[in-house]
Amino acid sequence: MSVTMYPMLPVVMMDDEIQALKSFEITLRSANINNVIRCVDSREVISILSDREIGVMLLDLIMPNLSGEVLLSEINSEFPEVPVIVVTGKSDV
Repeated sequence: MSVTMYPMLPVVMMDDEIQALKSFEITLRSANINNVIRCVDSREVISILSDREIGVMLLDLIMPNLSGEVLLSEINSEFPEVPVIVVTGKSDV
């Protein structure tokens, strides 16, 4: 039995905290969204976006290596068609 992936294009979730990714995925699955890609290393985001078409990206701002702000700038210039939702636990953004 094969599982139908929804939505057709995956949702990429980028956060260095695995618990946050698990929480996001549980929330998405409760809305029948099962086509998700988890990413915990910000240095991998550009290669993920280069390898496949993406529906939307959830992006944390505060991360080691490449910050979400740097990534957002790169994504906007290299992949302007990818919608990005910024997600952060910071209250002073």
